[in-house]
Amino acid sequence: MIRHFVIGGAVIAAASIPVSLPAAAPAATTTLTLNISGFRNNSGNVLICVTRQPRHFPNCSVDPAGLKIKVAAKQASKVVFKSVTSGTWAVAMLHDENANSKMDTTASLPDEGFGFSRNPVVYRTAPKFNAAAVKIGTTPAALNIRLQYLL
Repeated sequence: MIRHFVIGGAVIAAASIPVSLPAAAPAATTTLTLNISGFRNNSGNVLICVTRQPRHFPNCSVDPAGLKIKVAAKQASKVVFKSVTSGTWAVAMLHDENANSKMDTTASLPDEGFGFSRNPVVYRTAPKFNAAAVKIGTTPAALNIRLQYLL
């Protein structure tokens, strides 16, 4: 089929030729295992969020592409995420001891435990994305995360 287009006053003929493009290869994925230690007790849940977006870290609950899971604390020493695409990710977690799905604080300090990938030391504020960022490739990855409690 030939179509005519007018560009800058000139008539141009263009043939419509069907072209087959190769299908996009599916993104490479792997498993990400989190080995979590340092629990103060087995009460409540552990809320875990994994994100690739610095603007959604450490609270990636609003990240539509973030990986989120809630696990009973007594079963949370090892958590596995499947089908994780390769790239740079950061993990944030909360030991929600009273299972109210939020971080409780006293005088702006967390009452409950928390942890991050790469285990940065935390005093007053959560680390920036780069301090917790890890590169995940196409082979299975494992991270050791130790919970911290300030109070």
